[in-house]
Amino acid sequence: MLAMDESYGAFQAYLRTLVDDPLKSVNWTTMKEDKDHMKQIPPSLRPAVYCTAIRIGGQKEWEFLKQRLLEVDIKEDEKNSILQALSCSRDMWIVLAMQNSGQKLLENHVLKRGLNDLFKRSKENMKWTKTHRDVISNWLNKNVPNTITLL
Repeated sequence: MLAMDESYGAFQAYLRTLVDDPLKSVNWTTMKEDKDHMKQIPPSLRPAVYCTAIRIGGQKEWEFLKQRLLEVDIKEDEKNSILQALSCSRDMWIVLAMQNSGQKLLENHVLKRGLNDLFKRSKENMKWTKTHRDVISNWLNKNVPNTITLL
């Protein structure tokens, strides 16, 4: 299955090239009355926002946070939030790529403990997903049709 292979990232990048131009033509400009569009994410919300971005996003979002992790001037709690968020991916190919690139990052002794925790959490997340796949699928099959009919 392609989604389980590390090359899935390249495939996903190719698919993005197919849809980027049509999406850019939609005109996603920020509304002038939206004054909050440039505010930073409050520190208390960053772990949840980062994790959600990694879970829903793809390689681009994962690479962004990985680069942010390597910045020298970020605080320790920010590093922990990023490391925890990097383990939130539900895509096996990203987890595999993370483990491969993580070996290079392990040379940075400051990140060593955090990366080991990251690998452990990623494995636990994948194991949980595999273990609960049937329960989740049954719930979706039972509840989604009811939700759609209500709309």
